[in-house]
Amino acid sequence: MGFDLCMAFEKGRIESEDGRVLFAAATRPLGFWARARGLLGRKALADDQAWWFEPCGAVHTLGMRVAIDIVHLDRAGRVLRIRRQAGPASVSWAPGGRCVIETGAGNAVRAGIRAGQVLRFVV
Repeated sequence: MGFDLCMAFEKGRIESEDGRVLFAAATRPLGFWARARGLLGRKALADDQAWWFEPCGAVHTLGMRVAIDIVHLDRAGRVLRIRRQAGPASVSWAPGGRCVIETGAGNAVRAGIRAGQVLRFVV
C-alpha cells in the first residue's frame, strides 16, 4: 500500500461562531500520517482554502515552499494566537493550543480572524 493510500482527509468549511464562512474549501487530515504530512510539498493555498489540524499543539514549516498564516485554537475553538506569514523553517505554538488552522499568507487577515474569536470545522 502506498504512502498516500494510508492517509484520509475530511472536506468541509471553517466558520466563525456566528455562522460566517471564513474558508469554504477546508481540509482536515485524519490520522497521524495525514497530519504529519500536512502541507509539506504542496503549492500555495487559494484565499478560500485552509487546513484544520486536530489534535495539534505546534507546527513547523520545515520543507514548506511558501509562507503561511497559522492560527492556534484552544479545545473550544477559541483563537489563541495568529502567526502571520510564517516562512519556511519556522516553528509556531501557543500555550493551551489544541487545534491549528493553516492557510495562505495573508488569508487570516482577509478572513477577519482575531484573537478570542471562536471557529469551527463544519463537514
